[in-house]
Amino acid sequence: MRDVGVEPAGEPGDADLVRLAKRGDRHAFGRLVRRHQRRVFAIGLRWLRNGDEADDLVQETFVRAWQALPGFDETRAFAPWLVTIAVNRAKTKLARARPA
Repeated sequence: MRDVGVEPAGEPGDADLVRLAKRGDRHAFGRLVRRHQRRVFAIGLRWLRNGDEADDLVQETFVRAWQALPGFDETRAFAPWLVTIAVNRAKTKLARARPA
C-alpha cells in the first residue's frame, strides 16, 4: 500500500493536478480526490466517530475544495489546505449536532 497523498513515480504531483483543476479539468480534480480521500475519511472517523458521517465529510470536503479552488494559492501545498477544510467541516458538524 502506498502512502496517502504521495504520488508514485511518473504520476503528476498535486501542484500539477491543482493547476489543471483550476482550469476546469474535472479529471485532474478527480485524481486529487482519489489521492486524498482516505486521509479525509480518517479525519472524519477521528472527529466524528461514525463511518457514515465520515463518508459525508469526505463528500462535503471535496465539494468545498472544488468551490474554493479558484482562490487556492498554488505556492502552498494542497494537502494541508484540504485537511484544514476537512477539520473545519468536522467541527461545524459537531457543533450542529450538540443540543442547544
